[in-house]
Amino acid sequence: MAMHLLSVLNIPKAVRHKINYMLSSFFWGASEGHCKRKWSSWDHLCKPTREGGLSLRNSLKVQRAFHMKFAWLLLSGYSLWINFFRAKYVKKGHVVLASNNSSRF
Repeated sequence: MAMHLLSVLNIPKAVRHKINYMLSSFFWGASEGHCKRKWSSWDHLCKPTREGGLSLRNSLKVQRAFHMKFAWLLLSGYSLWINFFRAKYVKKGHVVLASNNSSRF
């Protein structure tokens, strides 16, 4: 799955857990019916290499980071897209009061 999809889609938590499960199964060599021994936790493998991990990406944390980046741009950015988004979805000048009537956002 391309990481940029996590920035624009709100993927359900169960799907993100399934993605992490498939990635960890690939890494640990699990196959149908039986699992191999897990020598390290998935959270440990997602740590940076200088901390002893393998710098793998956890889809839960990546999507949260993309959403926070978008929120920061919404609060502080001044691009055409941000201005459009503010005009269409943000009511009374505050992000928390944004309407949720759209099926896309």
